[in-house]
Amino acid sequence: MHETVFLQSAVDWLQIEPGCTYLDATFGEGGHSREMISRGARVIAMDYDSHFFEAGRQNCAELIGDGRLRLLCANFAQLDQLPEVRAAEISGVIFDLGTNSDQLMDGSRGLSVYDDGPLDMRLDESLAVTAHDVLMALSERELADVFARLGGEREAKAIARAIVRERKKRGLEAFLTSGELVATIEKTKRERTRLHPATKVFQALRMVVNDERANLINGLQAAWQVLAPGGRLVAIAFHEGEDGLVKDFMKKQAADGTGEILTRHPVVPDEREAQNHRARSAKMRVIQKKGKQC
Repeated sequence: MHETVFLQSAVDWLQIEPGCTYLDATFGEGGHSREMISRGARVIAMDYDSHFFEAGRQNCAELIGDGRLRLLCANFAQLDQLPEVRAAEISGVIFDLGTNSDQLMDGSRGLSVYDDGPLDMRLDESLAVTAHDVLMALSERELADVFARLGGEREAKAIARAIVRERKKRGLEAFLTSGELVATIEKTKRERTRLHPATKVFQALRMVVNDERANLINGLQAAWQVLAPGGRLVAIAFHEGEDGLVKDFMKKQAADGTGEILTRHPVVPDEREAQNHRARSAKMRVIQKKGKQC
């Protein structure tokens, strides 16, 4: 079962004012949105995964119907261009950057290391490039860099070498399914940990296919543009690459004099929160935009 990370504490940091409008840039299964609404907020939420958007429309029909929730199928990288967002006064923004448990177990899109399926990994079906395309197009050096930089994979070079060797044998027929890639990684990796051997490579490929680093940079900047003076931006990251981008963004706003970082060190899960295995790597950072609140 999916359990929203920092459900209460993230919304606490937003200091919800009843009747004001808040932006949930990563709706997922709607945990943070529902919590904000329960405290009297109106919420504009978005998710660019059509599966979660459609599920949200059904599961939150009452909230949508009475106007407390506005749900959009959109990428947060362009949130400042959405008419619904531009027309509102946004009192706070939340980003929960964790990939949903259901997504990671979705074999139909090649996201799962356990369930075989087409090696696709696109969260937005309008995107042109799949994970199979990435494996076919990048050089051995480029693959190793992606696996190490985005996935933190320590055996990146050996895995990249094995992938290139396999595609030389089989051409475009290689790695059509996630199961083929998992098998190659399992045969190659020497290190054994609690993580599945293919986890970090799959993370890196998903990030490349969905351009997650660029989207996050653009999304944070867009959210800052629409955030009202005095409003707060809360970001929850689950690996060092994302947390580093959030940290750099907040430091820049503080250096420019437009924001005040409220979390000197990232907030990490307490003992109760850490019982949720998804929360163990989570880091939450908060910044407040300078200026008087409305």
